[in-house]
Amino acid sequence: MNYADIHMHTSLSDGALTPSETIAMLSILRRGYIAPPFDKFFGDVKYPVSIDSFLERARSISIVGFVDHNTLLSIEPVVRASKDIIGAPKAVVGFEATTRINLPIRGVYSCHVLVYLLPRYGIFPADLNDNNFRNFFQECVDLYGPITRELNEFSNSRFLELGDHVDRVLFSGRGVVTGDKIKEIARRRCESMNIEVSPCICNFSNHDVQIGTIDIGEIIISEGLAQNGGEVRSKYLGRSGVAYLKISEEQGFPLLEDFLSKISLLNGKYVRHVVGIAHPVTLVREEFLASVKNGSSYFDARISSFQCVEKKIREVSELIDFIETRYPYYHHFVLPQHCEESLDLLNIKERLYNKLINAKFSDLAKILGLHESGGSDAHFMATTPLPGIGWGDIDISEIDALDLLKT
Repeated sequence: MNYADIHMHTSLSDGALTPSETIAMLSILRRGYIAPPFDKFFGDVKYPVSIDSFLERARSISIVGFVDHNTLLSIEPVVRASKDIIGAPKAVVGFEATTRINLPIRGVYSCHVLVYLLPRYGIFPADLNDNNFRNFFQECVDLYGPITRELNEFSNSRFLELGDHVDRVLFSGRGVVTGDKIKEIARRRCESMNIEVSPCICNFSNHDVQIGTIDIGEIIISEGLAQNGGEVRSKYLGRSGVAYLKISEEQGFPLLEDFLSKISLLNGKYVRHVVGIAHPVTLVREEFLASVKNGSSYFDARISSFQCVEKKIREVSELIDFIETRYPYYHHFVLPQHCEESLDLLNIKERLYNKLINAKFSDLAKILGLHESGGSDAHFMATTPLPGIGWGDIDISEIDALDLLKT
């Protein structure tokens, strides 16, 4: 059986590698090779997988999926790279939309939705001839472009807020970090990838380019405060950084049910969509942590946090095609202040609980008659693992994309 990892990102949203770099790396992996710095993860206590075991699984990846956040910009370069690079896996494309839900204890929080955009009578855009691909891509932009552009404006406004904050904290409000600078850096980043501006997206503008911490970080580096992106995150913009800013998820993003209802009305001649809830295990975890912090026992919080997310999914089940039930959630446990257990023990429990919750969502998908999806959510950072086939406790290699995405 051929396996799939259909949740990856490129530098056109918050990934580290360009579409062509990502496809090239996957092509190399499929030939049985791996390059630094990613080889350093193997044998680590958090990712107890040998290089041989990983590469054995990686060779079986025949289908990959790219779903950059709130943008369609990666579709064309991903498809072009999957056609041009020898040994490249087949690629499906789409976007990961940011919506919001209201959890009982955690309150408003982001809920991500995976939207795969597929040819009307097939799976892979790269299989289309040039004329049919132009029709497919044109319709993607016409139908879904207004939605992603609106989402991206909301997303960009959050990072502009972060830019203002960074300017005040690090540069005493001297205008070193401005919105115009951030947008220009983001635009240059996209143009440096040699993205061809297709005639059907002649309205390509800053509204299509997703800005982020990578662009703010470039300003920080240019001012001599950091040497690389890792230092930017650790010293300034990460959770423990001096310029960290927790930005509300409420700002403009649509409610989950409103977004799904809007998507369900779109029906193209050349393009169809497959829609599902991304990594619901992360929603459970956020509600669980909020409940424990609020004084609930671990046992009660475990039960109630899953139940509230399950209820949300049941409410929108008629509007989705799948649940992402294979998701390797690696983030280490946040230790509650009043907890007497060791952090190492909690990390072990966290991995086991993550596996259990994924299994419960798998059961829920079967009950609701929904497909199951999975992916590594790989961003290809030098500080995070490569595509997560078989990483840690979560085996996502048993996802056959043909079952999920077939016509």
